[in-house]
Amino acid sequence: MVAIALYACIEALLLVDRSPASVLATGLLLGVPVAGFMVLLNMLLAEVIDLDARRTGRRREGMYLGVNGCIVRLGLSLQYAVMAIFFAISGYRAGASVEPPSAVEGFRLLLGLVPALFLAGAFLCMRVYDRMRSLSSGGVERS
Repeated sequence: MVAIALYACIEALLLVDRSPASVLATGLLLGVPVAGFMVLLNMLLAEVIDLDARRTGRRREGMYLGVNGCIVRLGLSLQYAVMAIFFAISGYRAGASVEPPSAVEGFRLLLGLVPALFLAGAFLCMRVYDRMRSLSSGGVERS
């Protein structure tokens, strides 16, 4: 949850960055939460598989890995759909020598606001999962 919150805070800077140097600095800072996400995905999948095995007495890694792959593909499709919608709404013109100001603001929203909304959803999902995990372990926190 720390990686999600940190990512949301840092990527919000893209809403106000005005120079190439500040955008590069923000991009460099984003490396920290991205590293957290890379670890989080594998750890969370392993934890869910172990939790399911304790509950059912069966190991179903293949099923979870298949569903994970499907969700990743759906996420990519959603990403492209959101980009297409923002490009159309903002007035972006591919190949134009100068984009209208609405296209620049559209990019700002696409890079700064849209991820924040999805990150808020991810944070809520992680809170629910954390509470469910705590309840299933009898309220005992793991070390």
